[in-house]
Amino acid sequence: MAGHPTRTLLLAQAHQELTALRQLAATLAEVVPDGEAGQAVVDRFGLLTDRVARELKAVLRDPDPGTGWPSLNAARASALELTREVLAYCHGELLRRAELDHGIGDVAERLLDHLTRGAGIDRRVLLSVAESAFLTHTVSMIRNRFPDVSVWSLPVLAHEFGHHVASTMAHGDPRFRDEWRPVRQYLSEEADSGEGSREVELAHLNELFADVYATYVLGAAYPLHLLMLAAQPGPGTDTHPAWSRRVRTVLSTVDALGEDEHPTAAGFRGLSRKLASLTRANFPDAVGTAAEQALAGLQARAMIELLREHAYARARYPMPDRVQSLVIDPREPEREPVAGTTVADVLNAAWLWRLDRGDGPNWLLDEASRRAISLSQQVKE
Repeated sequence: MAGHPTRTLLLAQAHQELTALRQLAATLAEVVPDGEAGQAVVDRFGLLTDRVARELKAVLRDPDPGTGWPSLNAARASALELTREVLAYCHGELLRRAELDHGIGDVAERLLDHLTRGAGIDRRVLLSVAESAFLTHTVSMIRNRFPDVSVWSLPVLAHEFGHHVASTMAHGDPRFRDEWRPVRQYLSEEADSGEGSREVELAHLNELFADVYATYVLGAAYPLHLLMLAAQPGPGTDTHPAWSRRVRTVLSTVDALGEDEHPTAAGFRGLSRKLASLTRANFPDAVGTAAEQALAGLQARAMIELLREHAYARARYPMPDRVQSLVIDPREPEREPVAGTTVADVLNAAWLWRLDRGDGPNWLLDEASRRAISLSQQVKE
């Protein structure tokens, strides 16, 4: 072999990484759907692929072992992150295409598109699956929890989308849209005033904002999901506040939305009564001290005000009467959704039905979920 052995190894490994990167792009191109939606996915991943390719080609052009190995390792780290996102996207797309997700992927995407339109955000999120629901900012992709293929956990996608909103929502005043991200600024300033680690408090506030946002845009569906399927006793972690604090913040959000003069206020007041009863019965620790209640109220109101000022007016869930016309119970004849029905309406109808009837037998919940999926697929937004 000619040349310095270390240089030869550097060149060989950089070539290998570049070959793998090309294969990754080719695989993605085979999986994305046809049309504008698929092209948008290719474009978004393409920006990252081209960046990593440039880093690898720079190593090949000047394979100096002194600088080349650190540069190659940095490019490898970027390639690994990109590979994870491409594989996640392909997993979700292929599961949907094989109909192994029982239609939940289509409904989830409809919900996220609905939320995007209301938030007024230009960057649409992508959707995939994982063992738990979360958002990664690499290509703005939300994972839906798999193998849960029911509608009961779909409200958590609004929480994950709330993280996207916190990161990307621009100022409502066009004079400041390019340089000011009001939610990020508020969360940062609020973390500065907290006690203990600023990093931990900032992470907690991001979770609380996502809870407030999900309640703001989904009405009853998100708080009911939180209280019945997510909340549990115990302390928080460095990344997530204790569930008692999250429940307290959501209750404060519903109370605040029921106190203003908005047409939806009466609906949120009714929801507040339902949630208070549910909380007393199942999560009494969420009440907290007077100081904890006051802080939750102040923060919830501040976050609501941010959404009022910078999201579109239609982002706030309208609490419409049409929810009552949706028949979720599988033992009753199905009705076609009335004009104007949204996926959010179907989720509210499903969760209110579940609350009124208790947790019932599993077969009934499964059949109700299938009914809700069918109704969501009929919705025309």
